[in-house]
Amino acid sequence: MKESLFISLAVQLGDMLNDAPTAKQMNGLWKIFKDYPDDDLRAAFSKAAVSCRFFPKPVELLEILGAGKAALDVEAGDAFALLVKAIRETGGNHGVSFEPVISSIVESWGGWQTVTLIPSEELFTWRRREFVREYKARKASVLDAPTEHPGLIPGPAKRYELPGRGRKQIAGNLNHGASHELGRG
Repeated sequence: MKESLFISLAVQLGDMLNDAPTAKQMNGLWKIFKDYPDDDLRAAFSKAAVSCRFFPKPVELLEILGAGKAALDVEAGDAFALLVKAIRETGGNHGVSFEPVISSIVESWGGWQTVTLIPSEELFTWRRREFVREYKARKASVLDAPTEHPGLIPGPAKRYELPGRGRKQIAGNLNHGASHELGRG
């Protein structure tokens, strides 16, 4: 971020809160936040404008900046839980449909049938960590990935969605088949 933009955002926030930072405070803030992405800082200043009564201390801005990352961690964990649910309920015999980020990870791991055959020890250890890391990395960049993954048996795919994203599940074929390792069957 350019220093002039940062100062402009800080001055605007100070004006809104009727509590402008001093030049010394501004210099200290710039040193702390100069390496943060522009969009993150804009969002933090916007959130501070509606959630703070006084100009925020650096620790308050850092907490605001971290809140989005914590929410993304929770979303990535929910997405992994959704993948596991689909594996347990559907197995590789029938198709499933996911949002584009989950679908892109499934494809990068070799496709739906391959994912359903991952041993549970592997899935719940390093694959889980890999999924969360990939989910967070892809969240901002995946725009148009295939969302439906066919099963071995032709038929409509069962839709799996994260909560708060429209309909939770669209009815389709459901088979409690395939692997014993994840409690399916």
